[in-house]
Amino acid sequence: MREDMVRISIAVLASFFVLILIGGCADRQAGVQESETRLLLDTYCSITIHGSDDSINEELLDEAFELIAEMEALFSITVEGSDVWRINHAGGEPVVVDSRTVEVIEAGLEFGELSDGMFDITIGRVSRLWEFGGGASAAALADSRREANAGLG
Repeated sequence: MREDMVRISIAVLASFFVLILIGGCADRQAGVQESETRLLLDTYCSITIHGSDDSINEELLDEAFELIAEMEALFSITVEGSDVWRINHAGGEPVVVDSRTVEVIEAGLEFGELSDGMFDITIGRVSRLWEFGGGASAAALADSRREANAGLG
């Protein structure tokens, strides 16, 4: 009786693994594929959607890019008028921002604490100084870096 249970268990497990292997070899590219690339977040963002309906895929692509553009409008350091841009240019004065911006800033500060400062949302003023081809002298860059480092954390 026990041997029969062992054989049945082995047969069930073997069948399960065979099904997994067969499923893993299936053509995952079946159907319609829609891809698009747009310039957002100061970089090229590419999205590919696999599905069965081309019109739905195009609609999903548009929705995904709209969401990225919406986040850029809130969080970008380079888009004039974004929440983060306004914070960075407020000279320490209070700025009214979207609740999602507050949420992201609070999460960033929490990650900074959890990582003992290894993650630092204030790094922007220093990282901007590392742009290549600006033509600034090494001494001027060193002074700027010291000044920017003083404002970290």
